[in-house]
Amino acid sequence: MNIWLFVINVNGVVLLGTVGLRNKCFALAKGEIRSAKILTKYNSEKKAICFHYHQAVENFLKGYLVYMTGILPEGHQLVRLCRLAMKHDHGFGVLLKDVAILDGYYYDENGSGSMAASAVLAEDVDRCLQSAQKTISKVRYIIKCENRRT
Repeated sequence: MNIWLFVINVNGVVLLGTVGLRNKCFALAKGEIRSAKILTKYNSEKKAICFHYHQAVENFLKGYLVYMTGILPEGHQLVRLCRLAMKHDHGFGVLLKDVAILDGYYYDENGSGSMAASAVLAEDVDRCLQSAQKTISKVRYIIKCENRRT
């Protein structure tokens, strides 16, 4: 099943097919990484930095799932998204611990979510960065292998 997403920009409405949607997910993920790095550079709130790493991994996993299925999954739970990805490649299993770490840093626009009320430390930011890097590298590697098979 192919889905279509539209984006309204200054030039009007742009329709995105599954390739465009996948690329949009990956572009959003890169933007989230960039935001996290800028926030880190200026010693911003650590909770926000970890949230951006969560968002980056969420978008990379969703991009992979769109790549494999043509369907954009709903939700923000990274463990769930990782398990969906495992249906296509068992190599995602090694990421479950990393995405579980990042899942703890999600919150929505109302400030609710799974994030604990405790203070976020610099070590937490480092752990989130490492988890995000590991997950994104794995997604890139798996897609590269998939491209070789086709």
